[in-house]
Amino acid sequence: MRGWRFSLALCKMRKILTSNTVISSAHTKRIILAPPINYLYLPSMNLQQSVFLFRKAMLKAKADGFQFDLLDLFPVNCCEFSSYLLAKFLMEKVGVSPLIIVTGENRFKKSRRHIWIKFGEVDIDITANQFSSTGRAIFVEANSEWHKRFTIINAEKPNLKMTQFNEDTRSALSHDYKKILFLVNSLFTTG
Repeated sequence: MRGWRFSLALCKMRKILTSNTVISSAHTKRIILAPPINYLYLPSMNLQQSVFLFRKAMLKAKADGFQFDLLDLFPVNCCEFSSYLLAKFLMEKVGVSPLIIVTGENRFKKSRRHIWIKFGEVDIDITANQFSSTGRAIFVEANSEWHKRFTIINAEKPNLKMTQFNEDTRSALSHDYKKILFLVNSLFTTG
């Protein structure tokens, strides 16, 4: 990241940067921001900001369409794929770890299942508003009351290489992930 410095005055996102990203000198103050998307790394963002930014980027990407067609329904019926992409982003680009992908079965409607991320006791979910039982689009909340309606039936470490999916799915998700990262970078640097 050395060499990728932009003037503090040009950074509209300075309110979300931590003080340890500011480099002071006698003549100028500079902020180290993310270089081109291949090297995007956002350790200065907190978990909630990162999740909100990622979801916003997914919604922007949805407008143009995804290569993996199921994501075009976001947030409906794509909680598994969205959770894996978000987990990949949080672990690789924000430095949040360890994460667990959980599958829950609704205690009241056994035919309903949902997949989201847990970080310790924190429930992270960007597809909750596909259900009529919540008006919230995003959860980044410790021991979420809404998620307690689900009995966890599976919990696993995210496979960041997504080898559990077939080659076509993996390729399409990889393409879409890069598109989302580009939009995250764009949103982060422009506010």
